[in-house]
Amino acid sequence: MARRKHAFSADRPIDDLPQDRLGRSHFASKLAEAVCTWKEKDSLVLAIHGDSGSGKTSLKNLFKCHCTHNGDPYIVEFNPWRWSGQDKIFEAFFQQIGIRLGKQDVATKSAKLAKKWKYYAASWGLAPDLTNHLKQWVTTSLVLGLVITAWASTLVKPEWLQWLLLAILAGLTAASVMMMVPGLFDKLFEAEAAYSQKTVDETRDELLGELQKLHKPVVVIIDDIDQLSREEIRLVFQLVKANSDLPRMVFLLLFQNDAVMQALDEIMPKRGKEYLKKLVQAGFDVPKVPEARLYSTLFDGLNQVFEEAALTRRWDKERWNDIFTGYLKPYFRTLRDVYRFLGTLEFHLGIHTNKSVLEVNPVDLIAIEVVRVFEHEIHERLKTSPLTKGDRFLEIRFGAKDREAKVKILMDDILKGVEEGLRRERLRSLIVALFPQASPGFSGSEEGWDRDLRICHENHFSKYFELTLPEDKISAQEISLLIEAANNRNSITDKLNLFVERGQMQELLEKLESHVDEVTASPEFLTSLFDFGEQLPEGKPDFFVVDPIAQTARLVRRVLGRIPGSDARVELLRESMTKTNAVVIPVVVTDAEIRRPDREHTGHDCLIPENEIASLKRSCVARIRAVAYEGKLQNSGHFALLFNCWIMWGSKDEAKEWVGRTVKDQTSALDFLVNLLSKVKVSEGPRKTEVRHVLHLKLVEQFMDVDVLEKLLSEVAETSLNEIQASALRQFRTDLDRKRQGQPYDLPEF
Repeated sequence: MARRKHAFSADRPIDDLPQDRLGRSHFASKLAEAVCTWKEKDSLVLAIHGDSGSGKTSLKNLFKCHCTHNGDPYIVEFNPWRWSGQDKIFEAFFQQIGIRLGKQDVATKSAKLAKKWKYYAASWGLAPDLTNHLKQWVTTSLVLGLVITAWASTLVKPEWLQWLLLAILAGLTAASVMMMVPGLFDKLFEAEAAYSQKTVDETRDELLGELQKLHKPVVVIIDDIDQLSREEIRLVFQLVKANSDLPRMVFLLLFQNDAVMQALDEIMPKRGKEYLKKLVQAGFDVPKVPEARLYSTLFDGLNQVFEEAALTRRWDKERWNDIFTGYLKPYFRTLRDVYRFLGTLEFHLGIHTNKSVLEVNPVDLIAIEVVRVFEHEIHERLKTSPLTKGDRFLEIRFGAKDREAKVKILMDDILKGVEEGLRRERLRSLIVALFPQASPGFSGSEEGWDRDLRICHENHFSKYFELTLPEDKISAQEISLLIEAANNRNSITDKLNLFVERGQMQELLEKLESHVDEVTASPEFLTSLFDFGEQLPEGKPDFFVVDPIAQTARLVRRVLGRIPGSDARVELLRESMTKTNAVVIPVVVTDAEIRRPDREHTGHDCLIPENEIASLKRSCVARIRAVAYEGKLQNSGHFALLFNCWIMWGSKDEAKEWVGRTVKDQTSALDFLVNLLSKVKVSEGPRKTEVRHVLHLKLVEQFMDVDVLEKLLSEVAETSLNEIQASALRQFRTDLDRKRQGQPYDLPEF
């Protein structure tokens, strides 16, 4: 496969036969064969019609290549759009043909042809143009002469030199006087031309005779006629018509038919089409590109554009087929459409690629780039559309009563200005394919949106419209590297620690849950998650905030759930637990496997056989005990969770004995109370909530003599403590007083 040009390379036509991918060479060869054998007395005027981007210039170049193999005619390329103004086009037309006729290969056939053409051009009015140049030169010389004379009269000493300068000045003055007489110089020039070059008719007859001596035709190719102004288009056709009776001359005209017809209609109302019919003996439409070849070029280009980006993870072939066939295909009608699109796609792909990892969904990127290139106004409205962010977006996502009406309003706003019909329906369907929440029947499910980097997900939407990757977000490339390291515990741990340092733990857990199906279920990966869990903070009692501990445990269980067979899951979990000193996540995972009545109707699936749960509990208790006697439990941010499991799964007496050994002074007594605090969220009005810390004296009594604890804390002043410590001590003293007075206790202080 040939390597693609740079993304910003010009959309240049092909210029050689091997570059023909559309099978147009056969047409070009037949056209060249017909032209090269032209030997009639009059000129032949041919036209090739085609829309912009249809390949007219490429076809012209193929025609020229075939001409070299079919008699090699004398080819003159005249590009009128290079010349600004009617006079310039007029002059360039004759000049370029004259230059070609003056070359050696023509001179060997007719030594006088180039000279006769110059006389012929002069008879068409090129002398006045030369006169203008002479006028400018003489005027400039006159001004310069006056300056020199003034200088000579004061500075030049030899008298003879002064007289010479004065004589020159006199000559220039006489010439300028001639210029001032209207038409005098022109008439002198024209008289000289008439005298030396005979009459126009005689000059033309001599030119015809010289042209008839040629054994090969002169092919004048005029391209991009439709790029000219209307007056310039008229002039080009006037020149062709006036010279259409020259023998051995073939004119090949290339233009967009409608544009030329409109220009001629303005000059000759409703007669433009008739004028073209009379002038052009044979007109051809650019051969239509076979769809199979056009789309083959597009797909080859897409393969090359994406060759360095990892596509396999998120390339949904079925979805691509549906979107391309249903909505994108009609936008690609010419090769120019294909190359224009591939160029902008390659540029934006580079922006969205991070070390060979694509940070957006490839199907969505292609689709939104088609909209950007071919429906730019729609693209700009999508960029700011409430379909993707804001409260109106949330309204239409979660089943509002008037949801269908809101979706219609949003869609009408995006498609404003697009008339009812096939194009509007195609755009509407494409938007729904990209943004399922815009569908009237949207169920609310967003499964896979975040994982697949879909444009419809609020975490990824902005990427598609920005020219940079967000620096404050975890990239797809980082997730990819983490997944690839699933069998290397040290590498995984280093990467997880980096996210902890960057404060991205919550985002990381969400990303990993989205990509769990891509993760290798290895002991190294689970062990790293167990270690990671030790650094996670205790969950907050917020209604909508996901507890990171519970989220990590759920991630572990989802990885386990990918293993077929309960025995294999038990083996993987055991191996992972034995390779780590972590305890928090193993405890939460084990607890999630316990069969309880409140879980029977919640859809909660247990992955580990019930007869294995007791063994897992013992392993967890052993680890909790080890942590406790190492002096780490009382400083753990998860004391309440671990201590409670020690009591429930192990020995309450053993736990009580540990408390008695640990709580021996003022500091450890205060730490013990703080560790037994539980967090609750309370309402402080219709729009305000607050987290409070609650101490249950009955829980304290289970593990320690409250009188001993009171004595250890008797001399502690609340004013010397932080807010949480003061709250724990205050609740302890308040509840203890209530108990001694026979009043209800264990009541919150709020």
